[in-house]
Formats: sequence, structure tokens, C-alpha cells
Amino acid sequence: MPSSRNVIALSAITAISAYVSVLLYQSVKEHGVEGTIRYIWEGDYYSDEVRSSLDSLEELEAKFLVISTLLEKIDTSLARAKLNSFDDDPIVKKDDWTESHRPGNLEKDLTRLSY
Repeated sequence: MPSSRNVIALSAITAISAYVSVLLYQSVKEHGVEGTIRYIWEGDYYSDEVRSSLDSLEELEAKFLVISTLLEKIDTSLARAKLNSFDDDPIVKKDDWTESHRPGNLEKDLTRLSY
């Protein structure tokens, strides 16, 4: 008659094996055998080429967000300048108007976009 320790140990090993089998099945189903083996061995599903491409894509996405924010600031500044403009009044000099209505960071934003 088996002892209760052996039964508990066998039950635990069976439960753990079943759980690991389900996890491996799901991983193979999602990433394929090669991706699963790469994940177990290297800790990443993707090959080196794909990983470097994904990393550079994430960097470009971050830069895109910065550029889109700068463009929104410039659009807002342009819209505000249009709203504050005069209807071709010859008395108002262009240089005076530009200096008094220019947003403070517009030149800096335009400079950042050029890089």
C-alpha cells in the first residue's frame, strides 16, 4: 500500500505536468515550435533580426509622438496667429506684428522638427 506522501507527491507532479503541458501547448499554438524553443532557450520569441526591427520601430514610434506633439503646437500657434491677425491694415507693420504675436517656443519647435 503506497504511503500518503507518495500519493501527494505523485498528485503534485501530475498537476504541475498538466499545467506545464497546457502552457507549452498555448505557446506553440501562438508562437510556433521554433518561437517556443527560442523563448525557453533565449527568453524571447523573436529572432535577432525581428527583435532589432521591433526595437527600431518602437524608437521611431516614440520619435513620431514627439514630432506630432510639436506639429500640434505649431498648428495651434498658427491658428492663434490667424485669429489675432488684422485684415491687411497698411498701418500695422509686419515686423511689429510678428514680434508682438509670436509664440515663445515656435522657433524652438521648428528647430526640433528639422532634426
